[in-house]
Amino acid sequence: NEYKSYLSMKEIFAIPRQKNSDAPVFIAWQATQGSYLAVGGAFRAVRIYDKSGEVVDEVPLPGNCIGVQWDFEGNTLAIMQDRSSVVFLWDPNTRQTKSLDCGLKDTPSFMCWSPYSLLLAVGFTKGNLVIYDHASRKKVLHPCGFDKSHALGTQFKY
Repeated sequence: NEYKSYLSMKEIFAIPRQKNSDAPVFIAWQATQGSYLAVGGAFRAVRIYDKSGEVVDEVPLPGNCIGVQWDFEGNTLAIMQDRSSVVFLWDPNTRQTKSLDCGLKDTPSFMCWSPYSLLLAVGFTKGNLVIYDHASRKKVLHPCGFDKSHALGTQFKY
């Protein structure tokens, strides 16, 4: 049956589960090229795998990984860690890692690359937002305060 064979998948490689860990695992395929798979979690590192399942690099972290995401070109992997406003940026061409210190004493809660440019947004639990322009290496802090009268929203204060 053609439909049945279309739905079946062939396993190319498997990543072993960390022993005694029920912590979440974060994964991201490299955008555009799809040559690398980034995997991070509670093991204080992000491992970069190639298409055949071989580890090509490992980025050690001071804390646990809580997010990984590639820019739209696939030229930079952003790595977010718990209890730190430092985001690591890994370059697959040089296999070097740079630190982006967002300069806040807060825990990051999300990050997202623009789908059209080299802008990275990093949000924090207290409502602050940092926009980083990877092309110019500049970052802008957008302070936000939580207004208790708006239970589901934030109020921007410039």
